[in-house]
Amino acid sequence: MRLQKYEVKNMYELDTNIFLEVLLQQEHTEICSKLLTKIRTGEITAMLLDFSVDGIVIILERYHKTPEEIRRFLLSLLGYSGLRIYPARMTDKIRATMKMTRYKLDFDDSLVLQCAISNGCTALISLDRDFSKVKEFTCLTPTEVLEK
Repeated sequence: MRLQKYEVKNMYELDTNIFLEVLLQQEHTEICSKLLTKIRTGEITAMLLDFSVDGIVIILERYHKTPEEIRRFLLSLLGYSGLRIYPARMTDKIRATMKMTRYKLDFDDSLVLQCAISNGCTALISLDRDFSKVKEFTCLTPTEVLEK
């Protein structure tokens, strides 16, 4: 089975924490909300792993969000005209384990990085400082993307 790769000029990969900042009203809610608004309107094109969607749902459960709140989040993803949900391939997962060793990242960060590379993303958008270990790929904060 062949899965579609998303090679869109100037497409970013979103890390899980961008949505979680907004959903859980954390420290960077305002800037992440501005970024997500631009993705919702299609001004910015971004990719989110299906694995990341699952991770967000699991974290929302841990924060005692109701099934209705989780459903609202999932349905909201359908309204983002600039967002592509990418199903990670087995080859992405295998290559991610090599990134774990090379950059000392955990599996989910390695998978996000690998899928960004596999899909020709311009950069990865994250608040996670662990990505600073990666010198061969551009990792930006939401502020850096919005200032472009």
